[in-house]
Amino acid sequence: MAAHETQRSSNRRICDVLEAMPELDSSACVQLASLSIHTTGELLFYCATSSGRTRIATAADLRVEQVEDCRISAELLLVPEMDAYWVPLLRAAGIDSLRDLACRHPTTLTELLSRLHREPRIGKLLMTEHEEAGSGTLGFFDVAAWVAWAAAALAGDEQS
Repeated sequence: MAAHETQRSSNRRICDVLEAMPELDSSACVQLASLSIHTTGELLFYCATSSGRTRIATAADLRVEQVEDCRISAELLLVPEMDAYWVPLLRAAGIDSLRDLACRHPTTLTELLSRLHREPRIGKLLMTEHEEAGSGTLGFFDVAAWVAWAAAALAGDEQS
């Protein structure tokens, strides 16, 4: 994993994280921005510990569970080329971290995500936007790249 890839991914706007969480409204983005949390990297930094997530939840008038969901989404959005649309589907597949993603077999995960994509209750708001645009498809090579990147990122962290 090159440093510029991590930097680019951690500088995604915090609203990208919230886009991956259709159950939160846009006021959550405003609340986090009022705390000077504007990027996924900043969110991951401040929410790295349980006490940090509690402080952010209290200050932003969110539930701790919502902040934890934001943290998980931000972590998954570190993966290059990860679209916010796929985060609720990854979560529904039981993936809550880069470690979970790195442990998955790309073929099995692609099949599972394809099935979940057809479920109208998962990421429903995002599905409608993507289906209208004619996208929302995912191939084996996309998933394999995500899994490989997560594994390489974790291997790099262990070597540090």
